Amino acid sequence: MCSYLCRRGAVYYTRLVVPPRLRPIIGKSDLGRSLGTKDLAEAKRLLPMWLAEAQSIIAAAEAQLAGTVAKPVVIPVASFPFTQAQADWEAEQDRLRQEFDWEQDAKDEAAAAFEARLDRPEAELAPDEAAAARLLREAREERDRCRA
Repeated sequence: MCSYLCRRGAVYYTRLVVPPRLRPIIGKSDLGRSLGTKDLAEAKRLLPMWLAEAQSIIAAAEAQLAGTVAKPVVIPVASFPFTQAQADWEAEQDRLRQEFDWEQDAKDEAAAAFEARLDRPEAELAPDEAAAARLLREAREERDRCRA
């Protein structure tokens, strides 16, 4: 597991220790927050965005300590998505999921129609359809045996 990730219960959190010399400027001993996910892969995907934000806070504190920045460090309140690029990526993923769902629905309907056709008596089916119907019946019987 990544060193910046930790789990509290089922949810993944991030944590980055603030160097002691920067704690008076930042006002915290560590930077962290919930990533809002129970999935490790999703947490690892979100980690770089959070880490970039945390490192920019550290860099701003370093600059303030060096006297090159006069304004105090402001720790932003995080909300996902962090950036417009992340929001765009999420929107594209949603669009692709919807497109996939639509395509999957169409495939499911076609498969159901094909199965309904194969459920007709063999005398009404073409020879290749009759063979497919027998195969479908055998698959259903095997499935039912496995379920029992």
